Amino acid sequence: MLTGGLHDRALIAASIRNRAADLVGIARPAALVPDMPSRVLLNRDVEASKARVTPAVIPRGDLVKAVLGGKAKPGTVNLVGASVSTFWHEWQMARIGRGEEPDPKLDWVSGALTNTLWYDILGGGPRGWFMRWMGEW
Repeated sequence: MLTGGLHDRALIAASIRNRAADLVGIARPAALVPDMPSRVLLNRDVEASKARVTPAVIPRGDLVKAVLGGKAKPGTVNLVGASVSTFWHEWQMARIGRGEEPDPKLDWVSGALTNTLWYDILGGGPRGWFMRWMGEW
């Protein structure tokens, strides 16, 4: 399986055709547009040169990377940047799981407060506690 960096139909097809992979993953773009594979990449009505997706720009993501020491030294791997993006995309999938639409404008700091603090740590607050107690969560 090959994941990461596969942003257009031609690259995905070539990866499979050339046996670089049997399966490709496009989870991050699909976290914002769940039907993106059928809407764009697999849709033959979309011209091949336009059958591509662009990586999301995470609002305030660069600020968070800088605060966390985000610039990797030459010859090292930048794990801080990867985690900032991973959390943000997980929050988008959590929004979908709660019945909300993904929000490409979700500010990283707001996402951390809303998703990690409010939903994950505090369980959705008093309303969430009540809903779980009633068996409706």
